[in-house]
Amino acid sequence: MAKTRLFALTEVGQEVWHDDLYRELVFSGRLKKMIEEDGLSGLTSNPTIFENAFQRHPVYTQEIKKLVSLGKDVDEIYNTLIFADIRLAAKAFEDLYEKSSSELGYVCLEVSPLLAYEPRETVEEVKKIVAQVGVDNLMIKVPGTDEGLKAIKKLVEEGYKINVTLLFSVDHYRKVARAYIEGLKERVSKGLSLKEVRGVASVFLSRIDTSVDNKLQEIIQSDKVSSGEKKLAESLLGKASISVGKLIYREYRKMFGSEEFYKLEDKGANLQKALWASTGTKNPAYSDVKYVENFIFPDTVVTMPAQTMEAFRDHGNAKIADEDYDYQEKVISDLMELGIDINKVCDELQKKGAQLFTDSYLNIRAQIEKSLVKAKRPD
Repeated sequence: MAKTRLFALTEVGQEVWHDDLYRELVFSGRLKKMIEEDGLSGLTSNPTIFENAFQRHPVYTQEIKKLVSLGKDVDEIYNTLIFADIRLAAKAFEDLYEKSSSELGYVCLEVSPLLAYEPRETVEEVKKIVAQVGVDNLMIKVPGTDEGLKAIKKLVEEGYKINVTLLFSVDHYRKVARAYIEGLKERVSKGLSLKEVRGVASVFLSRIDTSVDNKLQEIIQSDKVSSGEKKLAESLLGKASISVGKLIYREYRKMFGSEEFYKLEDKGANLQKALWASTGTKNPAYSDVKYVENFIFPDTVVTMPAQTMEAFRDHGNAKIADEDYDYQEKVISDLMELGIDINKVCDELQKKGAQLFTDSYLNIRAQIEKSLVKAKRPD
């Protein structure tokens, strides 16, 4: 079969994942085609993706009705539907997972967003999910909140495959990479193997530009700032995400290129790969492949929604991105000069992201609950 421009990303050492999941993606054969032609080697999901799937595809409404008639409760229905989709997708990647000696072919499922700030409960929930889903090529997504760091370290220590999500700043990333390394060290101290531990750290990109650009526009339109400040603000539009992401990449190379990690690697440790997420362009003034082309680096992962994948297939350029760290640091410094503290922005985005996933999760449950109430209503 003909290989697409997306496949070219894999030839420079970057993994291509898809940021979507719904039943028909598998049954239609589209997922298999993407694996073959695009070099797709993984898939991510989250509560918002499942909420959209439930709203767009009638198969879920039919399944809910069937499960209600069988006397299932909300938790049973939710888990049955979502776990079924995850198993289907995992099956599609099974050959790739086995042939790559478990490096490729992962499907990601988010732990309940209600537990984003509950480390002990998160660890227990991850164990339950992994046991119930029952597939080897499953990565569980755990939010990289300060509270989540404790759960991440413990889960790595116990050998689970974790996708740490909702990372926005260099500080967020550094703490998560540290938790992964410390978890590996704990395994070593207990005489446990490191080979089966896999992980990624998901950095959300486009949302940073959306937030920072709004603040810059306020400065540009303000009557209380100088013309020089307005000019500086205009020059910074659309640059925050790239700067933060590339500085995170520098930190990634530093932490996993250290003597400390090399010693763990000699004992069988795998990289916790940086994963570029939120790659769909939200501002139509920007390139529709902006958040892909600027983060083409080996030993990283990029996950894309369907629209972004289609855009890259059409006109993407699989060229290794520039790193230009001095320039990226200046962008962050210039933002600070205008009163925009990127760390505060990223902390706010992490909280909002956790809340958005919580809202989607609760919306799905409300839809199921509505079906239950309707089923119990007398004719």
